[in-house]
Amino acid sequence: MFLRFGFNEVINPYIIEDTDMYKQYGAEAPAILDRCYYLAVLPRPDVGMSKEKIDKLKSIVPLVAMKEIDNLKKVLHNYKKGKISSDDLVGEIAVALNVDEVTALKVFDYVFPEFKELKPAPTNLILRSHMTSSWFHTISALQYKLPLPIKLFSVDIRFRREQREDEKHLSIHRVASCVMVDEVLSIEEALLFTKAFLKELGFTDIYFIKKSQTSSYYAFNSNYEVFIKHQGNNVEVAELGLYNPVVLNKYGIAYPVINIGFGVERIAMIMYNEQDIRNLVYPQFYGIWMLTDEDIASAISLDKIPNTVDSWLIFEKLVETSKANKDVQSPCTIKAYEGSFMNRHVTIEFYENDPNVKLLGPAVFNRIYVYKGNILAIPEEGFEHVEYVTEARANGVRTNIRLIDAAICLFLYQLEQAILIGAEEVNLRIKMVKQPSDINIKIPQNIHHYITSKNLKIDIRGPVFVGIHARITK
Repeated sequence: MFLRFGFNEVINPYIIEDTDMYKQYGAEAPAILDRCYYLAVLPRPDVGMSKEKIDKLKSIVPLVAMKEIDNLKKVLHNYKKGKISSDDLVGEIAVALNVDEVTALKVFDYVFPEFKELKPAPTNLILRSHMTSSWFHTISALQYKLPLPIKLFSVDIRFRREQREDEKHLSIHRVASCVMVDEVLSIEEALLFTKAFLKELGFTDIYFIKKSQTSSYYAFNSNYEVFIKHQGNNVEVAELGLYNPVVLNKYGIAYPVINIGFGVERIAMIMYNEQDIRNLVYPQFYGIWMLTDEDIASAISLDKIPNTVDSWLIFEKLVETSKANKDVQSPCTIKAYEGSFMNRHVTIEFYENDPNVKLLGPAVFNRIYVYKGNILAIPEEGFEHVEYVTEARANGVRTNIRLIDAAICLFLYQLEQAILIGAEEVNLRIKMVKQPSDINIKIPQNIHHYITSKNLKIDIRGPVFVGIHARITK
């Protein structure tokens, strides 16, 4: 949008000096600095090689020579002068002493405790708390390099030491900030542009309130807050104004400047109907973890899946055979396939050796549904007297996984592996299923954790009782 309005993007400095606050805010600066983060650094110690240090060094590197000690002194001196970076210090010690880096690290840790005793020393550098603080430097640098009018924008972060973070305030937040620089500018231009910009975002109920107490870096009577009416609430989304000519003069800026700053998170909160800025920016910490039934269903898969074309060519035949013969009384054996498979001859049979039961258990054709966050293996017909079954079938998300499909896929995977290792038979026997892994169903760890954390359930239990056997011959 900024580009469409003719603005060019810049990256403004993140780090400025605290003296900028005095230039921009005058006597108010100490109060503003209370909201800023100061930067501190670890000083580089002036480390010498005393007799005590040399003795410590020899306890680690017994054969160290004076030439190598002199090399070490040079390394420490160059580090102090900033000629060696912190990342390279241990490596340079290793080179100076002609030892490996593990030994050099021992030397650094034992011989030079000064480094561990260092305390951060404050500087006069601060992280910008307002994009304005950086705009003065950018405009000063570009005012004679670009033709007028100059129109610049930066969508970036600012750092503000809030007393506490809450639903409306974050210590690190984003601003969509822009400036216009020209020989003549009026506050009306800023108001018109702001209204046009927000209308492009879809907002129409926009109004401005002139601030009675203007920030020192804005010209008197030119500082406005911008509000949007949203769901009966007045939400401040921007602030604008003309920069104070006195402050501009301190930075050598010769032209009037308009500044407008849009709160990115504030606008996003309206767009996404979010009441708590923390949920919007840090959902991993503050957001309510919600997964839809579709999210959960799409994550459920089979653990073992056959990899060959031969397996998939006979998969449906095995399913059809199981379905056609599921009620055959036991003991019984039903041939499902005989023929070529991975260049071998195989005979595949369903079997049930226990007497006076059926070939397959009653739960074997149950399908996986997800309903209200619960994962359920339920029959596709019947059980109308069980409310959660009928509701899940009617309103839940139906997956393409049945327990028989999962079992046959596991069997075909095992058959492929058996042929690869030269085995002569494969036997799969699944009786009572108590958990997904019993029937070759995989539920990702995050889905499992979500369901348990919400006191929901994974119910894939049931009497499957399926037996599949294969003989492998040449």
